[in-house]
Amino acid sequence: MNPVALTCAYYFLVKSSVNVLFITAQSAFLKQAGVTALPYVYTAMNVVYILIQAAAVQRLKARSAAHLTRLSALFLVVVTLRLVVPAPPGAAAAALLLAVMVFDLLFNQFFFHYLNDIFTVQEGKTSMPLVTAAGSLAFIGSGVALKLALTVVSPQAVLIGCVAAFGMSLTVFGF
Repeated sequence: MNPVALTCAYYFLVKSSVNVLFITAQSAFLKQAGVTALPYVYTAMNVVYILIQAAAVQRLKARSAAHLTRLSALFLVVVTLRLVVPAPPGAAAAALLLAVMVFDLLFNQFFFHYLNDIFTVQEGKTSMPLVTAAGSLAFIGSGVALKLALTVVSPQAVLIGCVAAFGMSLTVFGF
């Protein structure tokens, strides 16, 4: 199959999953902690991201695809544990929201490095609009799908489906 199409499909699945996880985690967090607590989670996200970046300087020796795979597998484990292990609602919502936001930042960083690894400059110039369109369509499609799914199933079922779709993206499009 065409590498651009595979890249678009992978990006679409991951971004759709992350968008649904973000919306549900933020909604749960806002319901439990309120809007005034949200800046603390965003501050924590930036602090965690900066600490990860500082620790990673000069240590990232593997290919970007290897980092994407490890990062995604770790995120899948964290989200699956969040669904399986009981936790206090407020702390669980904050932890999930923080994990989703930090993963999204790191995923974007490694994904665009990965694109540099697989495409030449000219291929990248012609392929980038398609790949970014897949990401935009993922946000639109996952938002609509989430709205429709919540009329039929519980938020927990949506999260389980989302985690399954994310796991599928790792299995099908594994590097």
